Amino acid sequence: MDSNSKEILNQLMYTAFAVPLLLTIVLVWFVVFYQKKKFQTQLQKKEDELRIQKLKIERQEALQLERSRIASEMHDDLGSGLTTIKFLSNRMLRSNSDSQQHAQLTKIVDNSQALISNMSEIIWSMNAGFDTLDNLIAYCRRYSAEYFLTHNIELSYKGLEEKTDIEFSGEKRRNLFLVLKELLHNIVKHSNSQQVFIHWIVDEDSIMLRVKDYNLDQKDRDIEYARIGGNGVRNLKKRIQKLNGQITWKSNQGTQVDISIPLSALNN
Repeated sequence: MDSNSKEILNQLMYTAFAVPLLLTIVLVWFVVFYQKKKFQTQLQKKEDELRIQKLKIERQEALQLERSRIASEMHDDLGSGLTTIKFLSNRMLRSNSDSQQHAQLTKIVDNSQALISNMSEIIWSMNAGFDTLDNLIAYCRRYSAEYFLTHNIELSYKGLEEKTDIEFSGEKRRNLFLVLKELLHNIVKHSNSQQVFIHWIVDEDSIMLRVKDYNLDQKDRDIEYARIGGNGVRNLKKRIQKLNGQITWKSNQGTQVDISIPLSALNN
């Protein structure tokens, strides 16, 4: 083999060795570069998500502080003012013998009391410190007991067996309370029941509120009012829809109402 042939053979052997090696090096560099770039992109994405989450938390905390501030000012200013109006009206009522003025003062006292009660409910719903399911159940227990006591109706109230850490935002908490309030009003207005049972049930996916009034004298009582109802019931259904919930009525020695709300809807 002459020298030219040997040189060509050496070049071919060098090329056959060097090219795959070079390609391997390029491929390894590309893989490393790609993985590094991918890691940096993922890291940047996580940092952006954490930054967005931090901003959301800061906004939520600021909103909760503002809610608590407004609730506190309403309680201190409006609450004390309405209480003063009620107190002065009551004092004038006791010392006034004019029948016409007596009727007007009575209206002032009654309206003042109604405003105080409504404002108390609004303050409760605005106060971020009460944004839990446990607080809602306790608040509903107190309201139901006081409401039925004035109407001489026996109440059997069953909350949860154990405390939970389930959050329940203010507006949605108030919506469910107003649903219960409307149901209690309907019982007093449309039923002759002397006993009411309220039960809260929570499972992995939902919370259920059951309200049942007992009336043995009204067998197969017509519950068409509950199905079509007036403005109160229509508002009740709208509030439940806002909570992505469902409501059902059953007639059985009275009326049983079951309200089911998905837990996923409570604090979104």
